Amino acid sequence: MDYRSNYVPKTKKVNYKIVVPFLFVLALLIVYGIHALRPKPVENQEQFAFCRMTPEESRSVIKKNLTDNVIEFSDYGVYGQSLGLYGADYQVTTADPFNGRTVFLTNLCTGTEQVFLMGSELDAKIPMNALDPGFYIIEVSVGFERSRLIADEKMDEVFHATSRSGEAREVRLIANKNLFNTDEETIMDQHYAFLDVKNTQIDANTYDVVLDPSGLYDDMGMILHGSEFKDFVESKEMYRMAEAIEAQLTSAGYKVKIVREKDKPRDTNDVNGRIHAGYLADAKYYVNLTMLQQPYPKETGASIIYSSHATSRMASTIAKQLEAQTTLELFDYGSHEGIVQTSKVDGYDNNAKIREAGGRFTGAGVLEAFREWNTFAKDSNRGMQGTVIEFGYIEDAKTYETWFAEFDQIAKAVADGIAIELAS
Repeated sequence: MDYRSNYVPKTKKVNYKIVVPFLFVLALLIVYGIHALRPKPVENQEQFAFCRMTPEESRSVIKKNLTDNVIEFSDYGVYGQSLGLYGADYQVTTADPFNGRTVFLTNLCTGTEQVFLMGSELDAKIPMNALDPGFYIIEVSVGFERSRLIADEKMDEVFHATSRSGEAREVRLIANKNLFNTDEETIMDQHYAFLDVKNTQIDANTYDVVLDPSGLYDDMGMILHGSEFKDFVESKEMYRMAEAIEAQLTSAGYKVKIVREKDKPRDTNDVNGRIHAGYLADAKYYVNLTMLQQPYPKETGASIIYSSHATSRMASTIAKQLEAQTTLELFDYGSHEGIVQTSKVDGYDNNAKIREAGGRFTGAGVLEAFREWNTFAKDSNRGMQGTVIEFGYIEDAKTYETWFAEFDQIAKAVADGIAIELAS
């Protein structure tokens, strides 16, 4: 066999149409792999800081206040201007494990501490108006010790207390373990809860109180004006009263919205109703104004009705102002005059207006019929504190006379009572 020693094999040409795209894809995969293996950056691109400190100073303060002695909370929300923190998912008919416990709020800006009892009533939690501006850690009493509050998932929501001359307390509830973490350092390994409180200008469409003057309901085409007696027509007189109360509160710096027009019918429930208008206004208080006829003999006197899940504080304040400033008779309930807690049906408020105004904390949109009408309120964690003011029975001669003779005094007394609650 003849072997040729000077044979040189032919070299294959590189097919650049294949190799170049391959190398490009390989480079992309390498870059992606490096990126995936690197620690994930902190969610907050801007490093969080508080109390006019730098981010570094803020992280240093947070590190000094960390502890493994923690307790978890599962739910939260506002009723009126009371912020509730709940140890379990909130249920209207079930007592929460945090009821009766003490909450300690330490302001990291000033070092001061504010202490509140987490009452069983919805308006006996943390009063947002009472919080000074600052950044707070939250502790809850557990036996004779304090435990830092943590959440099982991230939380970040802003609430507002009532305003005054356009300015209100803004309370931001934050639970996010990445809040102070950086690429280089992990500060928190759990969702510790904080309150970030500041003064802020409120939105033009946000209100403190909505007033609902009874009457002018559309009942399948029939317009209902409410109680009528002589020259008294409930729809007209309650609107007139709402305007007078609105003027008093507005002059004091509060924002008030009347949830129906003077001569245009509007129903209470559903997405076009009065209560929904209150939710859209982010109102803290819902006040219904009404006058009864007189279905039973010898029944006289005004009543202020409040939720079975709230304290009597606001109702009592309005009643005391009416008693002090007018001769309008208050209904005698025995141990107290003029105030009454609405009864319950299966643990829910029997008074539908008070119940449906309070969001999920009073079971709005839960009971039959209201499930279809008020689905917008069923899951709302911003409940309006509802109050119904029954000015009495118009067919009672003294009530009739007092209404017209002391109309301005009655309006001022109600407004003063509401204002005291708003400022508390």
